Amino acid sequence: MAMSTLAMAELNAIMAVGATFDRAHLGACYDRPDLAPLFFPENGDRATEAKKICSGCPVAAECLAFAQDTGQAYGVWGGASPRDRAAIRTGRHG
Repeated sequence: MAMSTLAMAELNAIMAVGATFDRAHLGACYDRPDLAPLFFPENGDRATEAKKICSGCPVAAECLAFAQDTGQAYGVWGGASPRDRAAIRTGRHG
């Protein structure tokens, strides 16, 4: 499973500037570039596996808050896809 060029560029930018939250190093996906294709799936690919990883992560809520606060447009953050995060922002989440 490959990542889109745009998603890879965003991931590289985040990693380069250390643009994460304070406890990111405790994340289940931290320092695991091999998981990037799961967290930044191509259009049409499901984010199910990434969401499973997030479900057991001790910092998933902080990760989701980071994504919402910084307007992350791509990838699974804190167990939420871009569509999930949009629903949360607009109050349409379950």
